[in-house]
Amino acid sequence: MGAALAAATIATVILSVRGARGLRGPTSFQAGMYGASWALGFLIMGILSVLIGRAVDDFWVRGMLINSVAVLIVGLLYVTGGTTFNDQRQCYLGLWLLVVTITALLSGPNHFLAVFLYLGSAGLLAGSVTEYLATRRRRPAAVNHA
Repeated sequence: MGAALAAATIATVILSVRGARGLRGPTSFQAGMYGASWALGFLIMGILSVLIGRAVDDFWVRGMLINSVAVLIVGLLYVTGGTTFNDQRQCYLGLWLLVVTITALLSGPNHFLAVFLYLGSAGLLAGSVTEYLATRRRRPAAVNHA
């Protein structure tokens, strides 16, 4: 698991650096701050996870708290990224994740994971399909040179 996370982190950094090449001015600043927010948000998440792990004895409540904070960070950063880069689909996905987190917390530790499984994954799948279809519409038709 550690090796997979390290590989994912390295790949993300490489892709982000490649994608940011050529960005100048306000766009460069926005992208840099947005990327730093993700990194710092999850550094804080790691520290909070350790503290929650030490303070909360109940396994299910501990898991519920740690996962809710993680999804809170992701949801807020999606909304922030969507507003920063004028991407409505990203905003809606972030809001959906926040609503799912509220619903999962209110359902309690016995149903928390089921709420995330059904509502969270459905929202992510819907977002993926929507983005795929939007990307297909923006892409110019292939030219046949035969």
